[in-house]
Amino acid sequence: MASNPLKIRFDIDNLKALERESEGTTRTITYLVNQAITSRYSDIEASALLEALDLPKVVRLENTSTTADATRIRSLLKRNQLRQVVFAVRDDHLNDRCLVAYLEMDEITVLIDTTMINHARRPREMEVQELFIKWDELDLASDTYFIEEVVPDTRDKAVDEAWQIVSKLPTKPFELKSYIALLAPHSTNLNMANYQNNDNSDI
Repeated sequence: MASNPLKIRFDIDNLKALERESEGTTRTITYLVNQAITSRYSDIEASALLEALDLPKVVRLENTSTTADATRIRSLLKRNQLRQVVFAVRDDHLNDRCLVAYLEMDEITVLIDTTMINHARRPREMEVQELFIKWDELDLASDTYFIEEVVPDTRDKAVDEAWQIVSKLPTKPFELKSYIALLAPHSTNLNMANYQNNDNSDI
């Protein structure tokens, strides 16, 4: 006999274990709970339980370091559930401008508005190049857009409030050269070949 979804509960220990598993990875708690539930219950039961849990629809990728953040974003870009990518930039008094993005997936949207990824110094420039080499390798151009204006700094906002601000800004089809120029307004002689996958090799 099928389980009654109204009697199914995910106890707090299970949730804490999933939270620990998600730390330092691209697997959000929402993704892990989705995976755990859909693997154990029928489609009808899983749908009812996920609705009852009211899991967040938008999560924030918290800033760690620029290198780690760039690595996590590259991993997120490889997710099969990815539907759309939107890049933007915000002003930063130390690094001129920093990358902002949101990645819309089947089960969740990941908001990236706290990272310090920037183009101000050569090591950071190389991280940006590696990120877009992976993006180009994954052939995501048709599903990628960018916000042509500098977006407000939403780092001190709750994630839902930040999402309401960023998601309402107009987007246009992604243009790599235009976006890099927006991220690095003071850089000259940008070689766009450095941001593209020229040899089909993994980074």
